[in-house]
Amino acid sequence: MKATILPLLLIGLLAIWAGMPDATEAKDICRLPAEAGPCLALFPRWFYNWKAKECQKFNYGGCGGNANNFKTLEECQRVCGGRG
Repeated sequence: MKATILPLLLIGLLAIWAGMPDATEAKDICRLPAEAGPCLALFPRWFYNWKAKECQKFNYGGCGGNANNFKTLEECQRVCGGRG
């Protein structure tokens, strides 16, 4: 039982680590403008405004857009906070 849990745990940790943006990728994402996309929904989201050096709220249309689009303020701050 223990022999199967450890490899699964390691695979899970590697998957999480691989999915995290590196510093360069995050900096590029964080410099993208807020983009609502072509759809017309009004989902409240957060984007990083690199000129203001803070996360700000915007309305996401539900499709398209770009990677500077976070569901929570905390996620935006974790990925982009403190970048300029």
